[in-house]
Amino acid sequence: IVVTATRREERLQDVPVAVTAVTSQTLTTSGVTSLRDLTVAVPAFQGGRNAIVNQPTIRGVGSSGIGMADESNVATYVDGVYQPFAFMSAQDLVEIERVEVLRGPQGTVFGRNATGGLVNVITPDPSFDTRGHADVRLGRTRNDTTNYETRGYVTTGLTDTMAVDFAGMFRDAGDYIKDLVRPGNKLGGTKSLSLRSKLLVQP
Repeated sequence: IVVTATRREERLQDVPVAVTAVTSQTLTTSGVTSLRDLTVAVPAFQGGRNAIVNQPTIRGVGSSGIGMADESNVATYVDGVYQPFAFMSAQDLVEIERVEVLRGPQGTVFGRNATGGLVNVITPDPSFDTRGHADVRLGRTRNDTTNYETRGYVTTGLTDTMAVDFAGMFRDAGDYIKDLVRPGNKLGGTKSLSLRSKLLVQP
């Protein structure tokens, strides 16, 4: 596995950093669809969350800030771009190449707010070959409500030097909390739509 834990490509076994690299195949088979879900795939990582934002911790180091504009002690990067605010780490993982979780302080290489470590999300580059895929997942809750999730991805070349891709995911999670005060009221359900696009230019 090739990782970019030191901002350059190196083999995982050669990197002088405590890092866990999770491939797209592992994310899919483990049912990981958001950064919070990485708890099931990454040791020493806890993707805690309150009602608004993620509160990730690595080796017990993190932040308890509850404001959407708070900055965590566990930094989040997407394709090398720092995501400064806590609500940005609540994003869904849509068509990911791999996720790297670096444990321990990373301020020397990555800068601020990486006291506990960081999560580095890498998305695939667009391809000049036209291809795509889609899938649908269905499930039911204890309250007999239906959950479903749809994903799609397509990439194609625009010219000899330009390629583009589009990825999206829609999730509809049914309610799972029984309201004893107002019978029939739905609680706990969520709906979310995530979209991502990338443009590749090769002069």
